[in-house]
Amino acid sequence: KVVIEHTSINPNKSAHIGHLRNACIGDTLARMMKQDHQEVETHNYIDDLGNQLADTLTALLHTESNKPATRFGDYCWDVYSSLNQLYDKGELSTDKRDDVLHKLEEGNNSISWLGYAVADKLSAEHVEEMGQFDITYDLLVWERDIVANGFWDRAFEKLQTSEVFFKQEHGPQAGCWVIRTNEKQEASEESVEHQADKVLIRSNGVLTYTAKDIAYHMWKFGLLE
Repeated sequence: KVVIEHTSINPNKSAHIGHLRNACIGDTLARMMKQDHQEVETHNYIDDLGNQLADTLTALLHTESNKPATRFGDYCWDVYSSLNQLYDKGELSTDKRDDVLHKLEEGNNSISWLGYAVADKLSAEHVEEMGQFDITYDLLVWERDIVANGFWDRAFEKLQTSEVFFKQEHGPQAGCWVIRTNEKQEASEESVEHQADKVLIRSNGVLTYTAKDIAYHMWKFGLLE
């Protein structure tokens, strides 16, 4: 089986032309492989636990927009922009967003249910919009399901058996669970950020998107029981 993941728009506002470009590339690859008689399954990964959705939900709770909007996603564009202006001016702390992010991951609370409703509505708009170009998906992969179904818990157990995965005790990453990169590889100044130990669990207990991506890929490759 060939799994092709494409589009994968953050469910925090309307799609734009760049999203359509990526969807066209992914859909074209899927069509070519199907024409070659390969078994193809098309995935659309929906990051409904990330910072972007947390920002949009925070914006909906703390800002307003009077601009006319025909779609919910267009309204979210406006309040999302307004929120970032409040961040820049120091009129609203990003701690509000972090609290929302915690509640989204925790689940079964008012904030998480509102977040799921927002993500569901925006994702439905994205799927409908791509459908206008005859772009469809076999599976919508919801990030919250990766956590709720225990994919990450099992991935975390397996990662702990590796010597390159550990909890950092000192320095700026103290308290974080990280994956060590290849220490022998020489890094240029431009690639230093990519060579640094990769954080999977922040010191406050919040998972990074990389952690959930790893669990998702382990599931796709049949590495989770």
